[in-house]
Amino acid sequence: MITLEKEFQTNANSTGLQTFRQIKHGTRRVTNRRTKETRDQNVYIYVRIKTDKVGDKVFGYEVVIPQIKKAGTYPLPGGGTQTYDEDTEMYPGASVFGTFAWFCSTEDRAESTFDKLVKEAEEKSDEEPISIPTGEFTVTEYAEQLGMAYVEVANWAKALIAEGKVRIVRQERRHKIGRATNILAPA
Repeated sequence: MITLEKEFQTNANSTGLQTFRQIKHGTRRVTNRRTKETRDQNVYIYVRIKTDKVGDKVFGYEVVIPQIKKAGTYPLPGGGTQTYDEDTEMYPGASVFGTFAWFCSTEDRAESTFDKLVKEAEEKSDEEPISIPTGEFTVTEYAEQLGMAYVEVANWAKALIAEGKVRIVRQERRHKIGRATNILAPA
């Protein structure tokens, strides 16, 4: 796998040319709750340095979990293609800040965020996978009860329906607009 560069320059957020320098690297073990596969995931801290008339100035720090681009050929927005010979780590874009990347104004805050991500992954790897509730439930209600993201519980339920462990009992109209809500139960 090709990992993130130790140092690169870019005009991030249209704030002028900045140097991003990797100052810390760690790994966290993550487990896919559906497939139960585990893998190591890299976590990095980058310092953002902006050069101005006076000299180099630290703009801030970013804690990032890189996205993985699988080996293959991908279409580009303006036409053409981009080929990756092997799996490649990609620096997270602005749209995933708060999920896979965090901007910190101080190095202490970046270290704290980094440590929390690594520790959180260790704690989650010890958790049991989502259990099937007894009785009827909806994905929304169960996600709220577990304190998890709707999409994660929806993917879990979809997989269990495909495996025949959960079934759709009926559908109810719970809102004036939108589709009917699926009421689920153990098979």
